[in-house]
Amino acid sequence: MALRTPRGVCVLLLLALGCSSEGAESGAAASSGASPPAGSVAAPPAATGGTTPAPAPASSAAPSSTASGCEGMSGTAPGNSIVSLSHGGTTRTSRLHVPPSYDPKKPAMLVLNFHGLMETAALQESITKMIASSDKHGFVVAHPEGISQSWNTGMCCGGAAQNKVDDVGFVKALLGELQSKVCVDKKRIYATGMSNGGHMSYRLACQMSDVFAAVAPVAGQLLEPTCVPVRPIPILEIHGTSDTIVSYTGGAYRSTEASLGVFRKQYGCGSQAPSTTSSKGDTTCVTYPGCSAEVSHCKVDGGGHTWPGGLPMVFLGKTSTDLDATEAIAAFFEKNPMP
Repeated sequence: MALRTPRGVCVLLLLALGCSSEGAESGAAASSGASPPAGSVAAPPAATGGTTPAPAPASSAAPSSTASGCEGMSGTAPGNSIVSLSHGGTTRTSRLHVPPSYDPKKPAMLVLNFHGLMETAALQESITKMIASSDKHGFVVAHPEGISQSWNTGMCCGGAAQNKVDDVGFVKALLGELQSKVCVDKKRIYATGMSNGGHMSYRLACQMSDVFAAVAPVAGQLLEPTCVPVRPIPILEIHGTSDTIVSYTGGAYRSTEASLGVFRKQYGCGSQAPSTTSSKGDTTCVTYPGCSAEVSHCKVDGGGHTWPGGLPMVFLGKTSTDLDATEAIAAFFEKNPMP
């Protein structure tokens, strides 16, 4: 009997079986396949339970700024759609989910959730269960599609890096397109992502801190040789200590500690030990004191190259059930709007 799995999952299993450490991300490139037609609707994944979330955020449905710029906007109806735009001589797309509580007269929080190498936007949507969180808290979420199932984050990854794709430029163009369709609160635009998508979140922190209010990379590292945000941007990093694809302790890339250290130094955090904000089972979350912007980290002991609380990827290591990364990220974003 043949086992039928999504294409992205099959590639992930091959990665886990055939690769070790960061080599999988540094050289691989794959075809992205056909994108769904513009305007098509995709069914959201069903919400699943059984995971203990981090402290739940207050509802993000209430805007933190006025509806300036949204007057007269017809608005995008709640539900799922595909946003298409031309950038860099090619058609780029993003999946878009607007929650049932969306009011086109009220600016909404917007989250961009980036997929990993050899993955797709649809798979990232399923792995992270971000749509269920969007519906629960009232924020809009977009899952952008990378070229060759990859993002150009400088040193990495795949076809996007090899061909020097302007993914930062694409993100800027995508935000413009999204803001023409949805009433977005410009003080509450955020980025998160897994693996190569986590690297991309770091890159946006370095290059677009005037646009993104905060970032939350998962199983990613800071790959920028130099990173000087124009303002201190809050960061939450989530990583498993047994990640064999993007090593927690570094190697081809910076370690998790070194990645966060770049921001801690710039934010004047000092040498004080971090304070524990939560601890349950295999996961401990800490915040570094004295920083000009929040720098937090959730360490998953024994965690693999996975999204805690998300869809398990058994060949990529353990997926923690002691942390709901999606809910932790939603809480972090909610308390960190743009000043």
